[in-house]
Amino acid sequence: MDITPRDVTYFLAVAKHGRLAKAAEACHVTQPAITKAIQRLEAECGLTLFERDARGTRLTAEGERFREVAESLGKSYEEAVRVAANVRAQQSGLLRLGTTDSTRAGLVPLTLSALLRQRPGLRATLQIGQSDLLVRGIVEGHLDVAVVPTYGPPPEGCDHVNVGADPHLPVMSAKHPLAGRSRLVPADLMPYSWINTAQDKTGFQSLSALFARYRLPAPTVAVEIEYASEAVLSLVRTSDLLAMIPRSLFRATDRLDLHQVAIPEFFIDRSVMCLTRSGVERSPLTAAFCDLLMLQAEARRGGASA
Repeated sequence: MDITPRDVTYFLAVAKHGRLAKAAEACHVTQPAITKAIQRLEAECGLTLFERDARGTRLTAEGERFREVAESLGKSYEEAVRVAANVRAQQSGLLRLGTTDSTRAGLVPLTLSALLRQRPGLRATLQIGQSDLLVRGIVEGHLDVAVVPTYGPPPEGCDHVNVGADPHLPVMSAKHPLAGRSRLVPADLMPYSWINTAQDKTGFQSLSALFARYRLPAPTVAVEIEYASEAVLSLVRTSDLLAMIPRSLFRATDRLDLHQVAIPEFFIDRSVMCLTRSGVERSPLTAAFCDLLMLQAEARRGGASA
């Protein structure tokens, strides 16, 4: 049949208003367009749907029965259009995402790749930077979601979901003078310098607090960095410098030429959180990313424990 949803809409308008002119006005089309639609319906159905006289247009008995079906078709079509619009909205749009360079060793790119496969119309911006800058982006509304490490409670102005633990571990070169010793205490580390952040940054403050726990002065930083990275690992491999490295960045292959400093409890607790702005409802894209991120994190934990 050549009946279209528009023909059904025009039929219902004529049935409601009783005149072709009023139906055309309500549908914002010309009267001939309404007339042709009714003629198509009657030809396709083989029914006379309206009686026409000087007083207007009235439904026939067949027309009354057809209206019941037409109203059902109209509602189904409207629902189909609404569902399609929702699907388009969820599959398209812009997601503004932030993460640090080493957070969970690629968990964010892995999640974004999976989301792009699910929603081919999605566009995303990916900002890679320091945690404090990303948190500011969330609070000020420049980012939709950020995945960052935190050393304590969640930042103010942010809603959060815990992704997992990713502590900082002390590492040294496999050729380091201390690497061959089976037992170490924190005081053994004092003669050696560190690769770490500036003194006003959370990384250095956390490391200083760790030394203070053992009644030791703050360590000496020979090389200042913004965050741990592959370049830091390379520098540790080729020097006597020490560094705090996220566990997620310290892979099995690194253990061939890097050693974790063998001091029990000598590490810095750190959690990874998925942050969104407090008081703002998550968009469908943001919610989908956060849900998928948690699934990816859970799968990674399951694989690690297998």
